[in-house]
Amino acid sequence: MSAQIIEFPMHRVRQVRSDKANQVFQNSAPQVRPSVRIARRLIAWTVLVITAYLLFFGQASAVQPAEANNAALTNSSAKNFIYVTVMSGDSLWAIAERHASGRDPRDFIQDVVSLNNLSDTVVSAGMRLAIPRS
Repeated sequence: MSAQIIEFPMHRVRQVRSDKANQVFQNSAPQVRPSVRIARRLIAWTVLVITAYLLFFGQASAVQPAEANNAALTNSSAKNFIYVTVMSGDSLWAIAERHASGRDPRDFIQDVVSLNNLSDTVVSAGMRLAIPRS
């Protein structure tokens, strides 16, 4: 098999005018209509505001301190509870050992979790917990 050479008729190709060639290279960035620019900016600002709102209020709701359950306070006298602020390095087990006075710390921790509406037993420094008096 042999290669066949095809000659292209160069006289049919239009020559580019030199002023258009220079204009193409100088304006390499595409022109965007003003309405498209406004729409892009509006979308960008909307996304920015929504993201900031979700970050601020999403994190702010996670920092709320634990408070005693209102139903537990109305069912029993408020004199049966004391409030303790969790210090750095504290855990529910350490608080139970200090305040349980003869009770099983596991039962005491369960009472504290249910009284304060905690989702788990992890506490952070600065939380204010209602502790049942022994």
